[in-house]
Amino acid sequence: SVTSIGSSAFYNTSWYNNKSDGVIYIGKVLYRYKGTMPQGTNISVKEGTLSITSCAFEDCRNLTSITIPESVTNIGNQAFYNCTGLTSITSLIPAESLFTIDNLVFYFVNNSTLYVPAGAKATYEVTKGWNRVANIVEIESGDGETNSVEDVKSENGRVKGVHYDLGGRVVENPTS
Repeated sequence: SVTSIGSSAFYNTSWYNNKSDGVIYIGKVLYRYKGTMPQGTNISVKEGTLSITSCAFEDCRNLTSITIPESVTNIGNQAFYNCTGLTSITSLIPAESLFTIDNLVFYFVNNSTLYVPAGAKATYEVTKGWNRVANIVEIESGDGETNSVEDVKSENGRVKGVHYDLGGRVVENPTS
């Protein structure tokens, strides 16, 4: 099966142009974000995703948080390049499965916190690419981890940020 795709392989093709705006997947590969990203966007990569292509979120300055599931085994060069609004990166990849990434993956991503599984901080701190994020914090249940929708609701009871369903479509007014 396909585990990686070049960043421009389908760009500007009729297939790509006919896709809705948002996160585009090709099988188990997150290909790219299409369209203008709304302010305060939070994205959770689909569980089962194996790869995030190069430049997938390049210049998505309104991306504020990303969650990368344990299933991801490859992140392409410049995947989050110049995502200047990205303040929260959650990687669920355990230390024993961690892989190196290019130093440009998080280039121009400043003032961000990388949340990693309990016991994995030391491994992330010495693994190429991941160690470009200056603030690495271990998460445990009840210690900064989002366990339910209640954890992401604002004071008025609405869910914070922009959310996507597993198909990459924007979920309007999520409540649960």
